[in-house]
Amino acid sequence: MAGHVIDLFREWDENSDGKISKLEFRRALARIMLRRLREAAFRKAEEKRRREEEIRRQREEAERRRQ
Repeated sequence: MAGHVIDLFREWDENSDGKISKLEFRRALARIMLRRLREAAFRKAEEKRRREEEIRRQREEAERRRQ
């Protein structure tokens, strides 16, 4: 855990001055939010793809039963 915090600090401390400025903090939060939004968008797209695939399978099965 401590190593992870140190790694994050180094990543956020863009100019390596040993401090995280307000700007560096805002940029870090923006990157985190962007990553979260991207992950959520991918999850939603995958859920939609799965739903569409299930609907397609159900339609094919219904068509087979009618034949």
